[in-house]
Amino acid sequence: MSFSYYEIYTTCLRALSAIGFPYGADEDAAFIVSWLELNRLNGLKNLVSLLRKKNRKYNGTLNTKNLFIKNKINIKKSSLLMKGPGLFDLLGQRFIKKNNDQYIIENCIDPIFVIPLAERLCKNNIYLNSYWLEQNFLIEARSSVDNTIIKRSKRISGIKKNQIILELSKKRLLSKLNTKIYSMINKRSTQKRLGEAISPNIKNWKIVSSFADKSFVPESKESRKKGAGGGDDND
Repeated sequence: MSFSYYEIYTTCLRALSAIGFPYGADEDAAFIVSWLELNRLNGLKNLVSLLRKKNRKYNGTLNTKNLFIKNKINIKKSSLLMKGPGLFDLLGQRFIKKNNDQYIIENCIDPIFVIPLAERLCKNNIYLNSYWLEQNFLIEARSSVDNTIIKRSKRISGIKKNQIILELSKKRLLSKLNTKIYSMINKRSTQKRLGEAISPNIKNWKIVSSFADKSFVPESKESRKKGAGGGDDND
């Protein structure tokens, strides 16, 4: 089964809405998942991990007063789909007056979501390197306005499980990993993939679709009075 990017995005949007993501937050999260799926980085697989969690109640609130302690950011095992968009907006604002920044995000359960968040932030002419552990690999994602380069290595140095190291700079950052490129994403590759069909893992697609179906409003006299069928995403 194959789908367009828009079909992936709208299905993710409805699934996230069904589990309580508010308007705006659902769009940010759907973009993150769809961007990963478009670039063959298991977006739906990681969304399914969130959908299956018993404690998946939406909480995107950031306690800015105590958020940055010695440049450590503890998101307390909350999904980056919830905390990530607001957090990266804050990082962008803090960076305006600086040339370099470094942070450690702690207790992060889904670090893969940092890649599209970084890619979007880097459109403001920021260079960002991020590092985390994933299945016994050290992942390096180097993002800039031009492209995102992903490397992975078995070398583990100074990073703990559920941590992400972020380095931000106004100048291009060098790679710390002397390994081959695992994936490279740029405007040309993205445009090419947007014109192609996406073939997601069928099991993951069915799970996300089943949650998306819950966002449909059953037709009834009461629902019609409240405006169901008024031309929104559920039509």
